[in-house]
Amino acid sequence: ASEYKNLDVSFQSGRIEEFISQLEIGQYDLVLGLSVFHHIVFEQGILTVTEMLSNLANKVEVGIFEFAQSSEPLYWAEAQPDRSFDLLNGFAFVHELSQHETHLSNITRPLYFSSNHFWYLNGEMEFFDSMTLSSHNLSNNAHQETRCYYFNEDYFLKKFYLDIAELKSVNLKEWNNEIKFLDSAPSNLNVPKLILHGHNEKEAWIVRSKLSGELLLNIMQEGGNYNQERILEDILKQLVSFEEIGLYHNDIRIWNILINSEGGASLIDFGSISPEAVDCIWPNDLFISFSIFVYELTVGINDYSLSTRSVTASPFLLKGIYKRWMISFWMKSPSEWSFQLLYELFLKRENLIENYSESDLSLQNWLQCIEQASNKLQV
Repeated sequence: ASEYKNLDVSFQSGRIEEFISQLEIGQYDLVLGLSVFHHIVFEQGILTVTEMLSNLANKVEVGIFEFAQSSEPLYWAEAQPDRSFDLLNGFAFVHELSQHETHLSNITRPLYFSSNHFWYLNGEMEFFDSMTLSSHNLSNNAHQETRCYYFNEDYFLKKFYLDIAELKSVNLKEWNNEIKFLDSAPSNLNVPKLILHGHNEKEAWIVRSKLSGELLLNIMQEGGNYNQERILEDILKQLVSFEEIGLYHNDIRIWNILINSEGGASLIDFGSISPEAVDCIWPNDLFISFSIFVYELTVGINDYSLSTRSVTASPFLLKGIYKRWMISFWMKSPSEWSFQLLYELFLKRENLIENYSESDLSLQNWLQCIEQASNKLQV
């Protein structure tokens, strides 16, 4: 302050706990907590410090923190959390900026950027309006909170944590799939622009432009109106475009379809697009899985609380033109199945006739599917 007299600077000193409790919302923009909180963890415990920092998160724009590690060879190390960023659970966005050496040991300490208002990645900073740990309201924490989603009017950020061993490879695979697809997506598809991406040892992230619209799942749950035939045609066109360049979407579900203001439909979850022609879970076959999707779209879902998909792959469960369409498809040998064939039959749906017998391939294929389902769902 004495050297830079043109700056209006003041200083205070005191206990961190007391200062944070007295802090007013918006009083400060930025807080630096550098290699100090491990002492309070040692004195007062992890829960106390987590609550203290959660209180701070609601009062400042940004916090930058460096935390000591539980693996350091010092007396207070055993008191520290195994994952130091767990102390920052009160912040919606937490990102490891770097690792730094100290004079105490050869173990480095992480430096975190934390905020309830901004993300900071690849040297770029942007505000967010909202965030969620679930991609949709039927996810049932399938990813064990290793994915975070942030939104504003223009951008969408998806962040993956890589510290849970059994989910690391899945998260990295989807992260890589999405980057590859968005980097080289066909020009005739309505896909977002890839803004930036990156990863470190513990995190991976993608920022892309935001597509406008509402999830089909939400519309269905709220009893809203939607055009079944328009949705099927739009989605089939996209799947055919993927197929033509050797790509497939392995998670065609009502929660991965976005409906725009004009009623048009677009597939999302671009991390599910890859050269692998296999669905992500039972029934594994992309086309049998698509049959279940057609049933859910055109007949409906009775219970949205169920954590597993219903065994509704049979074309006989469908009604009207959808029944005739899917039976015509199932009557073909599975070796002939393709989204191009499915789309061509869809275009002829009004003229297809309901002509099948118990010996038809459609029934054989359906029975085989049910056998697979029974084996899969056995307790």
